[in-house]
Amino acid sequence: MQKVTLSGPHTHQGKPVTAGDTIDVSDEEAKWLERRGRIAPPAVSHSPIVTAPQTGKKAKQENDDHVAD
Repeated sequence: MQKVTLSGPHTHQGKPVTAGDTIDVSDEEAKWLERRGRIAPPAVSHSPIVTAPQTGKKAKQENDDHVAD
């Protein structure tokens, strides 16, 4: 079983569902829905990208760029 998010209206187990709804389906059902264009693409995460702070000479140079001479 897997969860899929629908891209359009559909009837699942006799109940109407709309675009954006997430339903549990078998692998075969997911393939069937995908062939018919009924599965929405994965949502894009809007989480900020966190990177580790730089260390060493390059980091110092970049940090000093904001200081006026």
